[in-house]
Amino acid sequence: MGKLIVLIVLAAFNLILGTFILTGKCDNFVLGCFHFSSTKEEEKFNIGRLRILMGVFLIILAPLYFLLSIEGAKWPGYLFSTAVWTMLIAYYILVYTWAKK
Repeated sequence: MGKLIVLIVLAAFNLILGTFILTGKCDNFVLGCFHFSSTKEEEKFNIGRLRILMGVFLIILAPLYFLLSIEGAKWPGYLFSTAVWTMLIAYYILVYTWAKK
């Protein structure tokens, strides 16, 4: 029961944060996630595209938590981590190709 509550809280947090990011209310958070050392580096990226990538990533991640919580599901942890790592690799490839100006 405790595991289910934690997974529901994580999924809800991802949905809420993803929604805030997509609406543009967390642009400083998005820029802060990349640790830009100067404004010149910030200007190399399109904040709108970064916002879309991060928001969609978080919203896609939320249902994966629910798949972990289903009793009797054949969705072991290593498949979850494989899915997350694959999404992260695709995310960073898109950040440094599609989101660059």
